[in-house]
Amino acid sequence: MRVDAALRAGTAGFTLVELLVVVAVIGVLLAIAVPSYLGLADGATNRTAEQQIRAALPAVGAFYVDNGTYVGLGNAASKKPPGIVSYDSGLAVKVGTGAKGAPTATTFCLNATALSSLSAKGPSPITWYTKANCAGTGLATAP
Repeated sequence: MRVDAALRAGTAGFTLVELLVVVAVIGVLLAIAVPSYLGLADGATNRTAEQQIRAALPAVGAFYVDNGTYVGLGNAASKKPPGIVSYDSGLAVKVGTGAKGAPTATTFCLNATALSSLSAKGPSPITWYTKANCAGTGLATAP
């Protein structure tokens, strides 16, 4: 009997206004947290692609020392001259193709993809691009 009297008096449970306030507070917290998380996730994918390109630079340098040019940088290991895959088979980058991305005697372009495209044109100092094959506006630092 005592429980029934408490329920009738309205002292047990939450009111609709209290529940709405809790839902609103959770909504505000999510509105703040989700964009921050997405920004961090995008930055992490760019850092992964940047590190893939930086890991390939020693192989690119070795290729240039051996051949005196960057032409042929994207060749398979069985071609003449063998490309950077013969220097490091674990590379996660592709050599640029197309008009701006194709290697020349003095420049190269490396592409990396970790959910987003990142490319770098060299030699030193490296110019970074947010599009494949070193297209678009170059940046002095990785995005």
